[in-house]
Amino acid sequence: MGVPVAIGITQIFIQKLKYKPETILYKAMSRQTINFWVLFTISIIISAIIISVFVKALKVILMVILVLALAPVVYLVLRLLIPGQKTVDENDKLKKRH
Repeated sequence: MGVPVAIGITQIFIQKLKYKPETILYKAMSRQTINFWVLFTISIIISAIIISVFVKALKVILMVILVLALAPVVYLVLRLLIPGQKTVDENDKLKKRH
């Protein structure tokens, strides 16, 4: 007997409401859904921007490391390939003075 009484009280309460409970629930759910999709979209956009900046920074750092690592190798190769002035040994200088 408790269940029919509760159903009757609920029906009286629903009739006194300005909006039907389904309408209130639908409005609340649609607002929450819109908020969810807006926040979800904004978070995806911000994440993409952060990732792209991070990747650009990694590219710059990698480029600097590679340049610093290859510079001595390139220097040695160029030094071997391009003949420069021959340096005079200290012994040669001493021999010429005497």
